[in-house]
Amino acid sequence: MKRIIVFLALTTLLCSLALASVLHATTYEVAQQHPQASDDAPGTAERPWKTIAKAAVRQAVLRVDGDHVRVRGLHFRYAANMAQHGAVVLAGRHDTLEDCVIEAMNAEGATFTGEDAVVRRCTFRDNGQVGFGANGAHRLLFTQCLIENNNTKGFDRGWEAGGDKLVLCRDVVLEQSRFLRNRGSGIWFDIGNENCTVRNCLIAYNEDAGIFTRFRSDFVPTTTSSWATVSRRRRGRGARRRASRFPAARAASSNGT
Repeated sequence: MKRIIVFLALTTLLCSLALASVLHATTYEVAQQHPQASDDAPGTAERPWKTIAKAAVRQAVLRVDGDHVRVRGLHFRYAANMAQHGAVVLAGRHDTLEDCVIEAMNAEGATFTGEDAVVRRCTFRDNGQVGFGANGAHRLLFTQCLIENNNTKGFDRGWEAGGDKLVLCRDVVLEQSRFLRNRGSGIWFDIGNENCTVRNCLIAYNEDAGIFTRFRSDFVPTTTSSWATVSRRRRGRGARRRASRFPAARAASSNGT
């Protein structure tokens, strides 16, 4: 047991050291007329980049593949990521993302693919496509977060757009979180999700369904306030059936969520 604990601690330390050069605050300079300007330069004031394109092609700002890694208190912005690819990615087991802000990404704010991840007190807002996506993120605990005003680039809402999208996930819990003013559905359960729970959340003013589910995707809503109907899509974009509204549970959501 001691060897395992030491190994995990060493792994976390090495991941932290490897990420240090990526995560520290940095200002990059672009100056086309500078005599030392080059896109192969380090982007300093003495040796700036020559074109703005060099500063705008970074697709991911953080990717964690290690297990038991905690990322805390960081502010992520402005990745040039493609559709359905998160700018921040948690792919290891038992990773934690907490007290972070992920905003203004070109497409998906964050992607969770590792099992047993915890996302706590994070903000996902103003991202181009969705606030976050989860694929195979079994037993994800997503708690005390804000997901607001995503899909600023106007992606197709029948494909993937809005607050979030979960695919092939089991035993996910979304709790004590706010899904507000997203340009699409607030919460989207796509195919193959099993035994997922939404509880003590506020889901309001989203432009499409508060909670949207596809065929063969099940979840359990408990004490959830929703200002939009839940919809279930069975086949294709055109076939949609509206389910009943959740009963208003404003007392349950009066704790700040």
